[in-house]
Parts: sequence; structure tokens; C-alpha cells
Amino acid sequence: MINKHESFESIVEECQKGEREALDKMIKMLSDENDKSSSGFFEFLVKMGEHAVKPLIEALAVSKGQYSLPIIEALGEIGDPLAIYALTTKLKDKDWQVRSTAALAIGKIKHPKAVKALTRALKDKYFAVRRNAARALGEIKGSEAVGALIKALGDKDWQVRSTAAWALGEIKDPQAVIPLTKKTKR
Repeated sequence: MINKHESFESIVEECQKGEREALDKMIKMLSDENDKSSSGFFEFLVKMGEHAVKPLIEALAVSKGQYSLPIIEALGEIGDPLAIYALTTKLKDKDWQVRSTAALAIGKIKHPKAVKALTRALKDKYFAVRRNAARALGEIKGSEAVGALIKALGDKDWQVRSTAAWALGEIKDPQAVIPLTKKTKR
């Protein structure tokens, strides 16, 4: 929380001067849903871009559950490939919302090193995670995921099937044509 003597503007000003303590405070406040300035901090951190990535990754490493969601989202918006490892570890989190949000963030970064982890996420027990993993694979256009996406065309959830079909269309691999055609003839 901001104390009585600090304002959003003063923290941003300290951060612009390069004060790491202010940046850390800003990142911590991102996860405070009672803090009305947290959306302003989110926007500021995204505008900071690569300068905020390492502190965000450090904060993500110690954050738990729902508190990590805005950090994951910020890393996705920034789009720096440096965050890929930290985000792929969150695909194993016990909270399905964290896994789902991490998949979306990885898709925004579009880095091919995440394809294996996203392919594993296509087997998650929660449909939202599977759907977002398929979406991320389509954003990355990772042809090595085509086989797993073809399998996802048979998923029990229609959203996963639909997103897998979209992802295969984005990847444009010829081996997906026949499976896609078969699925649309039903």
C-alpha cells in the first residue's frame, strides 16, 4: 500500500529516476486489488518495457497463486523473450488461472522455446488452460506443435477444439488439412 505521504505520482517519479526500491514497490502494489492506483502501475510498468522485465521476473518467482496474475499479464504485454522461462514454469502452477494466464502471456511473446511447454499444457485437466495453450501455439506458429493440435481437435471441450482448429490455420502446415477437413464434415 502507498502510505499517506506517497502518491502514485511520487512513486512513478522515483522510479523514473532509476530507484529500484520504487520499482519493487510498484510491482508489489500491482497485486493489491484494493489499491486503486494498481492499474496505473500496470500501464507504467508496461511502458517501461525491458527495464521492468528482470524485476517482474524476480517478483514472479516469489509470488503465489492469484497474486502472480498481474505480474504474468505485465510480462506478456511487455513481450520480452527473457520472460519465457519464468512464464513456462507458471504453466505447472497448482492454480489453473495462473496456468491459463501464463499460456496467454507466452502467446503474446511468441517465442518458439515455449512450444514444448505449451504442447504439454494441451493436456491440462482444465479446458481454459488447454484453450489458451492452443491459442498461444497459434500465435507462435510453432509447426512442431501440429501433431498435438491435431489431437486437440478431438478434445471434449468445443472451445479447445475450435481454438486448436484456429491455431492449425495460423500455422498453415499441410499435414493439418485432412484432419481439419474430417472434423468439419461431422
